[in-house]
Amino acid sequence: MKRMKRILTLCLVFCLTLAVIPAVTAQALTLQEQSWLEYLRPDVPKLEGSYPAYLTVSMPDGTSVKLNGTCGVGGSLDDDEIIGVLKRACSSVDGYKDPQNAVNDVVLVAAVKEKLKFTQEDMDQLQQNFLALSGFDKVADLLNLTMPGVGGSDMASIAADIVQNGKPGLGFLNPIPDSIGGFAQGLIINGIFVTWEEFQRDKDKYKDIVNMSQANARLRAYYGRVDELVRDAMSEKGVWTISITDQQVVDTLYLTAPEYYAKSIWTADIELTKDDGSYGNANGTYTGTFKLSCEADLQDFDKNFHKILAEHYNSAQDTPLGRGNGANWSAVSQTVLRPSEEKMVLEGANVAVTLSTGAGVQNTFFELPLDATALNLTESVSVRDMITVVKGQTSDGSASCTETWTFIRDGETGTDYRQQDTVLKTVSGTSENSKPFDGTLISDVRPFITLTLVVDMKG
Repeated sequence: MKRMKRILTLCLVFCLTLAVIPAVTAQALTLQEQSWLEYLRPDVPKLEGSYPAYLTVSMPDGTSVKLNGTCGVGGSLDDDEIIGVLKRACSSVDGYKDPQNAVNDVVLVAAVKEKLKFTQEDMDQLQQNFLALSGFDKVADLLNLTMPGVGGSDMASIAADIVQNGKPGLGFLNPIPDSIGGFAQGLIINGIFVTWEEFQRDKDKYKDIVNMSQANARLRAYYGRVDELVRDAMSEKGVWTISITDQQVVDTLYLTAPEYYAKSIWTADIELTKDDGSYGNANGTYTGTFKLSCEADLQDFDKNFHKILAEHYNSAQDTPLGRGNGANWSAVSQTVLRPSEEKMVLEGANVAVTLSTGAGVQNTFFELPLDATALNLTESVSVRDMITVVKGQTSDGSASCTETWTFIRDGETGTDYRQQDTVLKTVSGTSENSKPFDGTLISDVRPFITLTLVVDMKG
């Protein structure tokens, strides 16, 4: 026996320990407050964006990129703030002193719903008896035996008043002959006999319906106020934000002859917040930071351009060795004096855009052109400094050619220089030729960039 008591004591201690754990996990929340959240927690907007948003970028070389983001409400309410809302909403309901009253009503409604599981036969009989009790022609349409509907709760209240307080002309408890020669007790109601057992059964069910309907009415008022307070709290804390933090890799034409496409890495870091902070709708002016960067991956170009050039000549109709003579070209060397770079960063610290849909209208597709020249070009790097050598020979061995390409590109000085030196050997002798291409590098590409911000409220 002592051993059994000890086991029970240990079990009790273990159970008490488990009971304490949720309170520790929830930190400041009491067990009762955790129960309130379990039964009454309202729907609160999350951190996820409400609508798709994206930035499209178009460059003069035909490059186009789409950087994805969202336009939605940032911020949410923590458990302590929700508990505060649940408490403040109680003042809107007579009889509610704290959220526990609402929890009690939730439990009551669930219990009565479980209790009032009618068969079709029960429903038909209850409706027939109710019609007899009330004398109303359209009660069945109003009640429709849907509990706890608004119309149904009104009719249920009438029925409860009838069965609890009586009604003129209800009739009296009269002895009625039964089928075996005895007497049965019941009520003559509007000319219809209702047995005492049916009357009492219906009376109890109507009381349950009334209790459930009244509880639901209180809960509707309570939840309505909770929703209002959540909206108010989110208006103060939740902020509409256009957020685009994305990275995309696209192929960009880096060199035209020979044609070479480099991988360009586009990165957007855009955070624009609605100025008025109102939670009600997305309309308004959004202001914040804007950063757009593009960087080309040119490691393959630096490593393999001599091979690329040789392949180009092998497939071309016209080369320094002439046309269609079946010449074979091979890569000789690649000397990189400085690693090739192409990078651009556009930034703005106080960028503003406006979304305006008209009052109450949200189903809209916005396309907002942005002026790239209004952004600061905080970084612009363009470097190419290399020497490439390839060699070709005709199929009959009558001629050979060594070609040397020299690139010098520097964004800081605006230099964009290329030279092709050709040494051609034939049976007639050796000749040398040089073709310089000296241009000016465009250091500021902002006037040639097309930016469009899209907010898709239809999506």
